[in-house]
This record gives sequence, C-alpha cells and structure tokens, in this order.
Amino acid sequence: MKVFFIRHAESTTNVTQIHECDPKLTYHGEHQALQLATFLKKHHIKHIWCSRMLRAMMTIYPYVQSSKNIHVELYQDLVEIGGFRKRSEGKIVAGSGLSSQECIELFPNTKCMDGESCIAGEYTHLVEERIHKLLKRLQDRSEEYSSLAILSHGEFMGWVLNALILKWRGLPLKNLDQNIFALHNTSISLFEITSDRIQPIFINHVLEL
Repeated sequence: MKVFFIRHAESTTNVTQIHECDPKLTYHGEHQALQLATFLKKHHIKHIWCSRMLRAMMTIYPYVQSSKNIHVELYQDLVEIGGFRKRSEGKIVAGSGLSSQECIELFPNTKCMDGESCIAGEYTHLVEERIHKLLKRLQDRSEEYSSLAILSHGEFMGWVLNALILKWRGLPLKNLDQNIFALHNTSISLFEITSDRIQPIFINHVLEL
C-alpha cells in the first residue's frame, strides 16, 4: 500500500504566530488545498484518514467536494500533539478537534472512527502510544487499499515520519521527539507499507504553487 503523509495547508496561526485553538486556513492555504486536490486526483486517491482539527479537514475539503467515491475516516488520534485548549463559559477546556456532529455536518459521508475523548497536554509516552497505534493500524489494514492519504499536523507528522524511518532501519522506536523533520504546509511524504515491510519513497515533497 502506498501511503501519502500530508501536512495541512497554511493556517492563520502559521502566519500570525498567535495561538488559536483550532484555526482556519488562510487565503494562501485555501489555494494550497486546491493544488493538493489536483495532486490527489492525479494519483487516484480514494481513501483518506484525516485529523478532526478544522485546518486538516479544510485542506481535504476541495478534493472531497470535487471527486466521487472518496472514503474519509476521521480520527482524533491524528490531531496535533497536545490537542488544544480553549475558553468556554469562563472555563478552560481541552479539545481534540471537531465533534462527531460537526464533522458529519462538514463531510456528510465521512466516518468518525473514535469517540469524543480529549487530547491535551500530552506527555511524550502518550504521543508515542498514538504513533504505535497508528503504525499498527496501517500495517493491519495494508491489504485494504492500494493507496491512502493521511492528513495531519506538522509536529505530530514529524514524529510519525521519525518512527517510520526507525522501523525501516530496524531500530527501536524511541526518542521520536529528536531530529524531527521540519515539514512545510501541504508537504507530502510517501511510504510503501505492507504487513511486514516499510519503505520510504520520498519525504517532504512540496507542491509547486
């Protein structure tokens, strides 16, 4: 199975460097999402796993809206490291992206694959647990698809790519927070993944805009 690991398009926080709980895309980010849709069409991607954070879902929205028979699965465990915190009714609450109801309103034919748990203030071992879970899911389901796109976030995706390289080299999955790849918005990394093999094809390819 070919797996395209993709960081979301440019968000308002990427530009302003001012924290927002779950930022939207900028105008430039929306253009990047359109360019990504062209790339995904070229590669005949029919299956997508996506974070439930708004900027990731907005990144795949043009492709899903303009294509037929696209199967989208939304996962809270693909959200950015630490999730987010926001103020609600005078209280600070944690979040892991859109609720299941909000996801379905945006993408009526998607599947929310996990519940309404919150990811916030994660310790390293909890991030590593998410990554182990993701890699196992990929290898367990590698016979289901010929290709798959995964939409997630810069820091979390950097840890995931680190883990994939370590597995490819036959090394233990530890210190995933070291030597992290600096991923550009809508950068694409491609791996061939089977039940017993991981092979990198390219990392951090940037679409020409």
